[in-house]
Amino acid sequence: MEREYLEQEIKKLDGQIEILTRQIDNSDRNITGLVAQKTRHMDRRDLLEQKRVEMEAELAGLTPEPPE
Repeated sequence: MEREYLEQEIKKLDGQIEILTRQIDNSDRNITGLVAQKTRHMDRRDLLEQKRVEMEAELAGLTPEPPE
C-alpha cells in the first residue's frame, strides 16, 4: 500500500516537473523574442536619431530667411 502511494506521488511530481520544464522553455523563448524586439526598436530609434541630427545640421547650414 505504501509502495503504491509513493509511486503515485512520484508520478504526480514527474508530471509537475515536466509542466514546469515546459513553462521554463516557453519563458526562455519569450525572453529571446522580447530581446529581439527591443533590439529592433533600439536600432530603429538610433536610425531616426541619426536622421534628425543630419537634418538639424542641414538646417543649421541654411542661410536664414529674411524677416517679412
